[in-house]
Amino acid sequence: MYDRIAEEQRKWVWQIRQLSPIQPFFIAYLTRKGISNWEKFEDAIFPIDHRNVAYFEVVFDVDDENWENVRKIATRLIETLEARCYHYFLFTTGGKGVHISVFLRYPIGLNPELDREVGEAEVLPQDLRIAFFDYILSCAFSPDTLTQVKQSKIIDEALVWWDDMKKGHFIRAEGGKRIKDDLLTYKSMLTKLPASRVTITNPADVVIPTEQLVTNIVPDVVIRKAIQIRKKKNMYEQMYRTGDQLAKFEFKCSADATPVLAPCIQALLNNGASKGNRNNGARVLAIALRYANMPYEDALEYCKVYYEKCTHEDFNFYEVTAWLDWAYRKETVYWSCKLPIAMGLCPKSVVPNI
Repeated sequence: MYDRIAEEQRKWVWQIRQLSPIQPFFIAYLTRKGISNWEKFEDAIFPIDHRNVAYFEVVFDVDDENWENVRKIATRLIETLEARCYHYFLFTTGGKGVHISVFLRYPIGLNPELDREVGEAEVLPQDLRIAFFDYILSCAFSPDTLTQVKQSKIIDEALVWWDDMKKGHFIRAEGGKRIKDDLLTYKSMLTKLPASRVTITNPADVVIPTEQLVTNIVPDVVIRKAIQIRKKKNMYEQMYRTGDQLAKFEFKCSADATPVLAPCIQALLNNGASKGNRNNGARVLAIALRYANMPYEDALEYCKVYYEKCTHEDFNFYEVTAWLDWAYRKETVYWSCKLPIAMGLCPKSVVPNI
């Protein structure tokens, strides 16, 4: 049975990997201590349990304790995708929710003028993912309903907003395992949304796509939105580099050299971050500690405090230290309050134009 899962999974993940051949692509396994360290896809021994989200993969991660809430939101998303003839793949997550995966393809050459604008703005896959994600949400829900959906956190945006310039973001692989409260479950494909929550515990019941992976041409409206997103980011980055930082702040040290940290950092150290924000929280903390010029060994201790305050389901200490190592390899880091504000760590912005 595991041989079947391994072979089907290998063929499926290989197709995903081919969507973005230049993307660093990693996999991981579920161990007794949690998720293993990231390993190169080329060195994978199947079956695997986690993989990178692909550059051109948009995942709508719908998760809630109440299955009716999951079903209601997922139904609207699926109806919206089908109405616009977008091909998607529906999966159980192995947990409480569902993943709706849409694979994109940029239409090179169909609109030379748009291609030129994309090149000039240096649009990244992340911009296209965010633009497509927002486009589908805006089509699926009224403005008021969309605000409620976003406030409820029932759709986790972390699988879309991850940074292309970093190592990537993990997702449970199709056929991948999950263990919680001594219950072993699997991620499996669904042909339709069930009336009640489905939990796959028998490997014989695991379904992995065996069909050819279908990609969807990115529409012009999404491409234009992606251009706007990238231009805005480029503007912010230029402001950082010219010294007109949007939200640069100073750390002050007490006599024992312990930083008196900003409120958002204190919140991370006191409470950790919620599921879906843990990786972002590690990023914010790493940048803040590097910005304070704290010795690496001391910064590592703060990272341990942060990690212990977070839930460890699908999240390991390596993800925290990866951000710390990244920050401490850089000669200069730039601070912005934008991400802490988006995570709800700050009650309000004290910086104009955010």
